[in-house]
Amino acid sequence: MKTIVLNETKQSKYVFNDDRVVTIGSDDIQIEADASSPYHNKAAFGVQDLNSSNCTLYTGVTPPDDWKQDKYFFDGTTWTLNEIDGFVWGSLGKCSSDTCKLYLREVNPFSPTNGRGRRIGFPEKCPHCGATFNAPAGYNAPS
Repeated sequence: MKTIVLNETKQSKYVFNDDRVVTIGSDDIQIEADASSPYHNKAAFGVQDLNSSNCTLYTGVTPPDDWKQDKYFFDGTTWTLNEIDGFVWGSLGKCSSDTCKLYLREVNPFSPTNGRGRRIGFPEKCPHCGATFNAPAGYNAPS
């Protein structure tokens, strides 16, 4: 795998398969299409706010299994949990499907309605693929 990391903060912004072509130029980054991409857009796309002066591309890396954009720092050798972002990700519910990867906050348009008509909690089924939807560990739905 390969990752693009911000030089200033060391946050891992993107992860791609090793064979995906990533071109970092002086004005932007261009990523070629990859139909088997496990993370980002499968189509070709550009990133206009990153370039050769503010990011680094590392190849041959193994990201953490629960990698998400900005969740980890990478210094070229070691992955470190971004504790602030890790807390946010830990508070999200997620789809049980390995291919869907949908995350939702506690208050979302798919939440069940409580006794006062307020949407809060997590759906039982993923609204995207229909698989079981899991609340975060230790979550207790308010009544």
